Amino acid sequence: MDLKRICAGWLIDGTGGAILRNGVMEITGERILSVSRMDPGARNPGEVLDFSGCTLIPGLIDCHVHLCMSGTTDMTVREKQLTAGFDEAGLSIARHLDQGLDCGVVAVRDAGDRFGHTLRFKQEKFKNTLFPLRLTSAGKAWHASGRYGSLIGRPPEKGESLAQAIERTSLGIDCVKIVNSGVNSMIRYGRQTLPQFNTEELEKATQAARARGLPVMVHANGVEPVLSAVSARVQSIEHGFFMGTENLKRMRDQGVTWVPTAFAMKALADPAVCKIRILVKDGSKYLPHTPVEAHIQKVAEQTLAHQLDQIREAKEIGVKIALGTDSGSIGVNHGVSMVQELSLLLESGLPIQEAIHCATEVGAALLGLEGLGTLAPGKEATFLVVKGAPNKLPESLRQINAFYVKGKRILPPLIY
Repeated sequence: MDLKRICAGWLIDGTGGAILRNGVMEITGERILSVSRMDPGARNPGEVLDFSGCTLIPGLIDCHVHLCMSGTTDMTVREKQLTAGFDEAGLSIARHLDQGLDCGVVAVRDAGDRFGHTLRFKQEKFKNTLFPLRLTSAGKAWHASGRYGSLIGRPPEKGESLAQAIERTSLGIDCVKIVNSGVNSMIRYGRQTLPQFNTEELEKATQAARARGLPVMVHANGVEPVLSAVSARVQSIEHGFFMGTENLKRMRDQGVTWVPTAFAMKALADPAVCKIRILVKDGSKYLPHTPVEAHIQKVAEQTLAHQLDQIREAKEIGVKIALGTDSGSIGVNHGVSMVQELSLLLESGLPIQEAIHCATEVGAALLGLEGLGTLAPGKEATFLVVKGAPNKLPESLRQINAFYVKGKRILPPLIY
């Protein structure tokens, strides 16, 4: 039996429970055999790997990314990424997957692109590959005609309902992405938009997806857009800014998972991003430090503070929170955004083991990845070793000491 004993100063198992001091994890082949406290007097059969000055955690899961896009603030580059053909987009997708691996990400859920490049990439490039990161894709998202969403999807055809559109085009996707609100205003704090689809439309769409074994993720900000989505019993609410206490309670009661994507809002408070948001299309010269820029920065900061308050409240209420970075948004880079999103979960009041729980077990359940998410007997031996104690997390993820996938130590390989 190919037995390895992984000895660590601290072990965070992904369940949100207490951190295990001086933990030992035994693995054989691709699976975890046992997890226990170190016994100095015990016999040590098999290979012993000493990480006594390090912390062990499960591989991380990012439940909301856009792999076709980078976090660049160069609008010329962004436009090229948005309009790129498949071959060019494939290079970006592969590079962004590698960036995720660099920070310990073992699975991602792509939330849509307008041409469906990521889905095609998965079908063609992942078919016969041993690349260690799991990729699930929504393909192209759905939005109402004339409403926000064209950057990541398309509307149903004329005369076609949302449910009919899903029935027609669900082949090959891993989940259905629906856009049910606009984006957050950077001019008017707390402004909410109307739902793109009503509850009945969303219920029928969810039923159509469920009949095909597909979960439904819904972009929704504001009370009414979130209410209609939760009432339709979707699997997850993406973003959820300004959705309110009653919606959080409904989500708890119905088992709907929330993916808050808080760092994407923090990125918008960056002065460089504020500049991008107010550049005018006629090419007028941008003047830095204008009242408009200061106002946008203030609104972004206020919106972020409100979202962190909602995360705090969701934790108290008992809502399931999964980590999603929205990487590919302006200022949100793949991989390192995992560190930044975890930092905001800590800022909202979650202890590190519960923040890791959001980024592991909850995410694995949402994506249907049964072998991932926790360090427990029978689970995949997929885990990270980071230097130092748990209080060094999440910054210690910027330089991972060791990375194991299915029992084998890996280095993130280039696939482009």
